[in-house]
Amino acid sequence: MADAADAPQTHAVAGRIARRISDSFRIQTTSVVAVLPVFRMAAHAHYRITMRPQWLCDGLGLGREAFDPPGHDGGQAVGSALSWALQPVPYYLAKATSEDPSTNLAKARNHATRLAERFGLAAVHDGLDDLPGALRTLIAECGLTPLDSTARYLETPTHPAIAQLVRDAVFVECMGLSSGDSMAVTFPSVPN
Repeated sequence: MADAADAPQTHAVAGRIARRISDSFRIQTTSVVAVLPVFRMAAHAHYRITMRPQWLCDGLGLGREAFDPPGHDGGQAVGSALSWALQPVPYYLAKATSEDPSTNLAKARNHATRLAERFGLAAVHDGLDDLPGALRTLIAECGLTPLDSTARYLETPTHPAIAQLVRDAVFVECMGLSSGDSMAVTFPSVPN
């Protein structure tokens, strides 16, 4: 959507589509809305890199090129890409504190392994048993500016509300809205 103020109207339209999908296929449907300027700035975000544009309703006419991988223009782009590539690791570490620890720790480890392979980071691969420590070392050694979500997790990884704090920070970084304002879940209607 063009602006955060468009969220209610965008959710109403997406909700009608999600309702038809949920009821037709008897599945849970999740819709997520993003603010266009934030969507453009989050070009290195994991969700953007793995997204397929044919899955989206393109009401703003962004076109397929909106999902092209970001360009590489020197060390600045590599540092930015690396900071974004870190994001899923603390996200799943934080999520493991509140739900399904085994699954979320495995997801954090898988993302860390891919991160290590993509950027040639032996220290991260060797630090899979202490991911917070490996991330802190990587940030310091590479002189990275971590995203707010990563910094929040690393500051207080055992905070009781860390999962929600990190989740909201990730959504603000990627979508421009908190998770509650960006995401809507639709369940199939119960037949009368």
